[in-house]
Amino acid sequence: MPEWLSRGFRSIRRRVPLVVYRALTSAPGIFFLHGVGEERPHVKHLYATQSAAGFRRVLSQLLRCLRPLEDLSPGALAGACSGRFVLTFDDGLRSTYEQVVPLLEREGVPAIFFVNPDFMEGRGHFYRFQASLLCERLKTAAASARKEAGRLLAARGYPHADVSAAVLAVRYADRAVHGEVAEAIGLDMEAYFARERPYMTTAEAADLIGRGFHLGAHSCDHPYYPDLSLEEQVDQTVGSIRRVRGAFDLPYRYFAFPFSDLGVGRAFYQRTAPEVDLYFTTRGWRPPDRAVGVYHRVGLDRARSVVGALKSNWRLRS
Repeated sequence: MPEWLSRGFRSIRRRVPLVVYRALTSAPGIFFLHGVGEERPHVKHLYATQSAAGFRRVLSQLLRCLRPLEDLSPGALAGACSGRFVLTFDDGLRSTYEQVVPLLEREGVPAIFFVNPDFMEGRGHFYRFQASLLCERLKTAAASARKEAGRLLAARGYPHADVSAAVLAVRYADRAVHGEVAEAIGLDMEAYFARERPYMTTAEAADLIGRGFHLGAHSCDHPYYPDLSLEEQVDQTVGSIRRVRGAFDLPYRYFAFPFSDLGVGRAFYQRTAPEVDLYFTTRGWRPPDRAVGVYHRVGLDRARSVVGALKSNWRLRS
């Protein structure tokens, strides 16, 4: 489609009242965010997040145009209408526990927090967080250290002229090279993550349950599913669900795909359906795929306007 025509459609969609979209949609608005106020080195080269003030603004907008769905059980989610909204948070970040939860409690808004059990239990770190941290430290590394880092990356198949670009291009299967690069530039990543503690702990997650919030699984260690075999996709999904459900004795089984559900086929759902009540992905405001229980979400990390985000991400079909 020509760009001028795309701009025209976007302009028309912005002018259509939200009530029209709601009338054409049979699904609640399900939203996702990551952290709040996450401007630290391990995040800043990956994505933007709402500031604390920005999140308060977003929450206020949500409450003006939609009503929160109070019951987040599988049956209630399946029957929710387009006038309701559900908030979800990915990656189990500590900033959501410390900054978001008090605001949600004050406004009476429930939410689902999707966690990676490996990170929550201190068994490793998100490979993309490692990449962002390396990019930040590479800016001040000595020329000789940067050269050695480039050599290590090229040997793994990432021969970029820009060493930072090479780091960000590293795939999940090659994530061990991050440790080699860190050593080359004199960075102690374990000490950094121990100090910064980006993820909520098991005790903090249990506290969320006690305060009435919901938990779900987000894979064991946040791989990119298109790069995995079917067996690996199933293991990451079922393994994380079992660990999260077992750790907190949950009566429900929710799973949010890391990144998105790209690369996932029907065989995946056939294998994992006995272990999962509902799946969540990131394909906008559209009806769920009820045949497999997949619910779509709208991202708010960068949003200035909730209504604008809903309109621009609205789709008629699942």
